[in-house]
Amino acid sequence: MIHLIDVRIADWLLHYRVGWLTEFFLLVTALTTSASLLVLGAALLSACLFYGRYRAGQIILLGAGLAFVLQFILKIIILRPRPAAWPALIEVPGYSFPSGHALVGATTLGLIAYYLVHTRRGRKYQPWIWLITILVALIIGLSRIYLGAHWASDVVAGFALGAIISWLIVRFFNQRTVK
Repeated sequence: MIHLIDVRIADWLLHYRVGWLTEFFLLVTALTTSASLLVLGAALLSACLFYGRYRAGQIILLGAGLAFVLQFILKIIILRPRPAAWPALIEVPGYSFPSGHALVGATTLGLIAYYLVHTRRGRKYQPWIWLITILVALIIGLSRIYLGAHWASDVVAGFALGAIISWLIVRFFNQRTVK
């Protein structure tokens, strides 16, 4: 059943491949590679240290690291092949499930958004912060399906796992702060 839905979504997206959209999604993918996220993480940690938000920086990096390791382990365990029935627009090594871009992106973006909305200035912009976070995550996920790197279910699983990791980390560290 899930595979049938994956195939239908991939078929549908195949009809909407156009030059400008392909270039946009290639850029999204390039900006969300492990190397790009490492640079973003270093910049974020530096900003957190500069503003005295040590715990936020630690938690965001912990979440991103856990997400990265979890996606790697799950890919080795599940061994789901990448979509092969359509012409992929990028070459991606390894297995498909879950989408690492979706998992690491959802975790990292979710934790960043959580800490932004819990600042004095962030409370004022909370709906916008969450809206932008969700839109960026959806664009990342959609890019992976559009480019032929993942099935839709890989991306949805990555989002779900990212949300779970983020929730568990926030819950664990908030409990430790209260005690």
